[in-house]
Amino acid sequence: LRAWCAASDIPAEVFRSQLKRLASVPTLVVMVVDATDFEGSFYSQIRALVGGNPILVALTKCDLLPGYPEGTGRAIRYFSKRVRHRKKVNVKQCFAVSGVTGEGVDHLARAVISEASGRHVYVVGCANAGKSTLTHSLVSHIQQQVHYPGFQGRLRKADLQNLNITRSHLPGTTLQAIRVPCFESHKQGLFDTPGLVVHHRIAHTIFPMTPMEALLSPNPIVGVEYHVPKGHS
Repeated sequence: LRAWCAASDIPAEVFRSQLKRLASVPTLVVMVVDATDFEGSFYSQIRALVGGNPILVALTKCDLLPGYPEGTGRAIRYFSKRVRHRKKVNVKQCFAVSGVTGEGVDHLARAVISEASGRHVYVVGCANAGKSTLTHSLVSHIQQQVHYPGFQGRLRKADLQNLNITRSHLPGTTLQAIRVPCFESHKQGLFDTPGLVVHHRIAHTIFPMTPMEALLSPNPIVGVEYHVPKGHS
């Protein structure tokens, strides 16, 4: 808790400043958005951070949406429409994924390998959107699809299998970009970046730990219908 309190005192600009250079460097961006809180976790200033670099949107926690898994396609269409309304953001594709169950991560991994074309890949997103959990799952799926040649490649693959990216429900756990050399070339890396602090997000502002515990193992969202008879309110 002391570590979290120290992290929570860091100005949001400190986190953003670590990502600003992406706008001037050719990269592929994986933007993590919480499907259960789209408006709260879609960072509105993403263009200022990554410029015109291509973006793959990963909608995490899709397994918590109503109608999962049958309604996944409908959710993607809905969120893709919302993303297109964001002007000047170079979004290539949206993926409904779950870092916990692995749902959809295989398709995302294939797109990352294809779109990266030798460039570094940066996983960005708001704090508590499930970014580090997804990164851990994404790295695992990428290494299943990538060939690591030679003795050094085998050593690197062994290191990746022992990878342990810190994951926590507490905001501010990742304080600096973590480089993961999960691609065929050791010169290319995937970076898990600090979560962008957005103060209007419920998951970021709730504290102390007692109410925060409810967010540790969120349950699927279940829709409830109420029928109001005519003439009643």
